[in-house]
Amino acid sequence: MLTTMSFVYVPSLFTAPLAATLFSCVLLYMLYMRCIHPLSRFPGPVKASLTNGWKAYWVYKGVLHERLVHLHNKYGPVVRIGPNHLHIWSEEAISPIYKAGRMMGKTEFYDAFTAFNPNLFGGTDENIHSLRRRQLSHGFSQASIEKLQPLINTQLEILLQNLHRYAETGETFDLKEIISLYVLDILGEVAFSRSFGAQLTGKAEQIPAINDHLLLSCVIGELPFQNLLKALARWSPVPWMRRLVQSRNNLKRVCAESVRYKMAHPSERRDLLQSLVEARDSETGAALSEQEINSEAFSMLVAGSHSTTGTLTLLLWHLLHNPKIRERVQDEIQEVLGPLSTEKKAYPIQGLEASLPYTMACVRENFRMNPVFTMPLWRRVNSPAGVQIGNVHIPHGTNICISNYVLHHNPDIWGTDHAVFNPERWLKMDEESKAKARCLIPFSVGHRMCIGRNLGMTNILKTATTLLSWFELEPVEREKMVRLKSSGIGEMEGAFLCRVSLRDARHLPLDVWYMVAEILHHRTKLPSNEYESGDWKREALSEYFPNLRDLVNLSSTCSWFRNLLAPRIFAFVVLRNTTKSALSIEAVSKGNWASCVKELRYIGISEIDHTIENVYPPEVDKILSNLAQFRDLQSVTVQFPVNYEDLYYDGLFQDEFDPDPANALVAEKDSASRGLMLASFRAIISNYNSGSQQLPRSLTIHDLNLATVSIFSTQVFRDFLSHLQTFNLSLTAWDNGAGWNLNTQEIFYGLPDQLGPWFFNHLSSVQEFSFDARSSSRLGAGGQDSRSHDISLRNATMPHLRKVTLEHIIICKELVDFLVRNIATLESIVLKNCFAMLNDSEAHSTGWCDFFTALARQNPLRLRSFQLICENDKDDMLDLDFTYNDPQWDPNPHSLAQARNKLETEPQAHVFPYGYLDDKYGFGYRSHIDNQTAFVAGADERAYRELVDLMTRNAPGSVLHEIQYPEPGDEYN
Repeated sequence: MLTTMSFVYVPSLFTAPLAATLFSCVLLYMLYMRCIHPLSRFPGPVKASLTNGWKAYWVYKGVLHERLVHLHNKYGPVVRIGPNHLHIWSEEAISPIYKAGRMMGKTEFYDAFTAFNPNLFGGTDENIHSLRRRQLSHGFSQASIEKLQPLINTQLEILLQNLHRYAETGETFDLKEIISLYVLDILGEVAFSRSFGAQLTGKAEQIPAINDHLLLSCVIGELPFQNLLKALARWSPVPWMRRLVQSRNNLKRVCAESVRYKMAHPSERRDLLQSLVEARDSETGAALSEQEINSEAFSMLVAGSHSTTGTLTLLLWHLLHNPKIRERVQDEIQEVLGPLSTEKKAYPIQGLEASLPYTMACVRENFRMNPVFTMPLWRRVNSPAGVQIGNVHIPHGTNICISNYVLHHNPDIWGTDHAVFNPERWLKMDEESKAKARCLIPFSVGHRMCIGRNLGMTNILKTATTLLSWFELEPVEREKMVRLKSSGIGEMEGAFLCRVSLRDARHLPLDVWYMVAEILHHRTKLPSNEYESGDWKREALSEYFPNLRDLVNLSSTCSWFRNLLAPRIFAFVVLRNTTKSALSIEAVSKGNWASCVKELRYIGISEIDHTIENVYPPEVDKILSNLAQFRDLQSVTVQFPVNYEDLYYDGLFQDEFDPDPANALVAEKDSASRGLMLASFRAIISNYNSGSQQLPRSLTIHDLNLATVSIFSTQVFRDFLSHLQTFNLSLTAWDNGAGWNLNTQEIFYGLPDQLGPWFFNHLSSVQEFSFDARSSSRLGAGGQDSRSHDISLRNATMPHLRKVTLEHIIICKELVDFLVRNIATLESIVLKNCFAMLNDSEAHSTGWCDFFTALARQNPLRLRSFQLICENDKDDMLDLDFTYNDPQWDPNPHSLAQARNKLETEPQAHVFPYGYLDDKYGFGYRSHIDNQTAFVAGADERAYRELVDLMTRNAPGSVLHEIQYPEPGDEYN
């Protein structure tokens, strides 16, 4: 017999009093910390005054140094960043904090770095520190470091060989990665008596382990109960915490095995590990135990590899992105040290620092701008009377510190140009400059100053001078800003992609170099995808091509030029529809450089009063009809820039779009611009009728304008499209000058429907497909109103499609159907500046939740990469502070509060963009109300996570998923 039982919760008599007691304790604690605590008078974030978790959080995020600069700019020279912690960024604090000896002892922060026994860096006992420094000082002296030069040269030669190989192939590589492998192998040689072989294998498991150790130590070091946290970390339910602990243990094992082997097999080899084994106290003769040797070797590997790699990489970044400074450094190296050769492959380390004043100025400026040792070096005020720093009295027991990065970005010391790389500031000899120099403390100061300074400076100077003498390093991204990411010892954020060539050109005449410099100068002025006006286009290109042709005619000057410089100059060539331009490209094909051409960009420009004979000379047709002569040509880009006047006066600007190919054929006989498009496409297509297997399989059409091209409707054009493996299309970015976007003009209305029949429906071999509707003609909400249209993908099937990139597309059912239809082969989706729309029954749009869910339901799912690149950052999309002062349009205050709370409690939560199209002008606007509603509801986030989880299960270890927002204007405390 079954009975029904009801359970009724009866509050305990102790529950309410217990809750009230806890609440009272928390309230009293907060009142004490904010109003009564000796540090309550110092400004700073509220959260930081209550918990050390504030510091730990920003350390974990890798941006504590940036937050501290922000706080000092906001609050002044002294900021409270912990319950008992003050951070100072003034010069007058350096000596009282770091030169006061035992009156400023190290805090428990350093205990977190102990892997074996406390080492020279992490030990807090001053007596042990003094003993250890006496034991190690000889091994780290400049004389001892100079004896390590053969070991350093061995690894430097491997680095040079790798760079020579990249120079021969023209391959792009990550300079930060190869520097890190090189430095790790040097540390292996000098600290562990063996190379790790990282440069030879191209990988090193020690590097992630070092990063993990630093992150774990710096986070735990900022928290109380360190011993408990370290003990619990290995059993943590958080996977990344367990991984950090395992990485540290693996690193300890490597160190212990090396030390044990060294002690069991003594040798004559001179390196730092041997120095540790032989180290003796000059006063007592005491030697190091095996555990103490383990600890010091571990410290050398962690601090030496990360700090040297970061500093050297950032120094090279600044030099490569400041060509005039780099050239001056290279001139100084050549003038003072002379050229290198096969007999002398690297510069000796003796005297480098003293003989290269400008190079050292660059090194110092790099130390100032990006000191990689960013962790706060905490000291505790042990004096019962406290300490006086300037006009501020710091009470006994307070933890205080200065951070290098923060001090080095104090505008009161360095001026308003503190964020500018300016080596000249180190060449001045006045008193003010000398005072500033005392504020440069990349290796700290006082008796705790870094003992590895000589080794670090040796590696940095020897490597930088040698590389700059042998090679010309060229960054792939010239305009990119560098950012230091650091949990304690930092490195530049992201990869540092470069190309390299040899510098040895002593046999080239000087006039050749003048011509090369002029051409490269004009190359930087060439536009890439955007052409704003006809005059500007013609001016930039007309300056470039005559010089290019002259340079091509120097093909017999030297083989070095032909083999090393030409592949980079001619990898990308621009063909205009002029005779001069065509003759220049022809000279490339006949001057031993045809195989260098990887991309051909064709730009056809016509004037209103031109004829077809004026705008399409036979020399141009000859190039376009014979692409097979560029046997390694990979892609062709076509662009016919037009403006409003061209459309109007050339008969293209009509009341309605005319897709009839018969009418287009008639217009192409009378209109120069339309005849130019027909002739150009006809010549390009003719290559594919020749049966050549070496033709490019990538076509890009930029700024597709509103004119129907008759050949688009022919079978020969469709067959041409069916051979392509990559197809990229962007519509024209245009308005009529009065603020109305293209999608409000009647002539535009018929164009979107033709994109499928013309292009998308015939891409049967395409593996990579991209489509940019442009901001002035957003597509994807067909049926909403006359300002928006379908995207013509409803009949597009691409059976080999692996990657799709879409920009300025409204998320819609048509898009979802297209992706689902091709999901069996699709591996990557990239959406740029796209948004969804809600609450519009007439629209074909769909929400992000439905979008992600539709993808996640597909089986099999090969998708490995999903990227959403947003037009606005999270704050802009939510717009929590904006108001219309109209209850009808303003969001509900409760919703605003929920959104703010979620931003603070869930900083990793994503905002997925929603928007709408303006009825009159056609602009796309973000909908902050929809963004707030969807953000708080969280359905989009959950659906996105489900998709990511499915991707990860299907392709473990190789999934890329990211949502990129622009850099925010500011962060909250």
